Amino acid sequence: MRSRQLNFFIIPGDLKEIFLFLEEQQAIIIRRNSPSKEDAFKPISADELTQMFQVHLTTRNFQNKVRFKYLEAKNYYHVDSLISPVIEFSTGGFYANSDKVLHKARLYFVSAYYHGSQLVQKDEEFIKWVDGTFKKFKKRFLIKVPKIGDEYVSTNCVKWIEENNAKLEPSGLEPVIS
Repeated sequence: MRSRQLNFFIIPGDLKEIFLFLEEQQAIIIRRNSPSKEDAFKPISADELTQMFQVHLTTRNFQNKVRFKYLEAKNYYHVDSLISPVIEFSTGGFYANSDKVLHKARLYFVSAYYHGSQLVQKDEEFIKWVDGTFKKFKKRFLIKVPKIGDEYVSTNCVKWIEENNAKLEPSGLEPVIS
């Protein structure tokens, strides 16, 4: 398997602007788990996105190639991101059990995977769209600030860190209020 990812810290308030960015990139937001395949593609608002832990992204050109796995025990369809032309977007932020720890967000995609012993490369046009989207996302939203380390953060996240006197934990994964 071959994959790429972009890890970063954002705050929940960034998600509405990110939603607009995704619209500009002509991304279709797909629900991670749905009672039917059709429900997975129902439009998602910016407000709904702020309440979701993870979604998948694709474009109209690749929408029919998105594959799902039915999880009988849970009675829902789950996007098969290994074989589908999708970007997995984990929104990070604050989790229900802790409003003081800001968790990392991530854009991730698989560019090639094994089907048996054969390496299957995903569509070149899809990979070009992903590469362009990652590059534009990084340029528009992310910076590195020396006092935070080698982590990508949004400018709003930098403000949150300063306002809350937050620091990275020794693991380097989560800013926490000290």
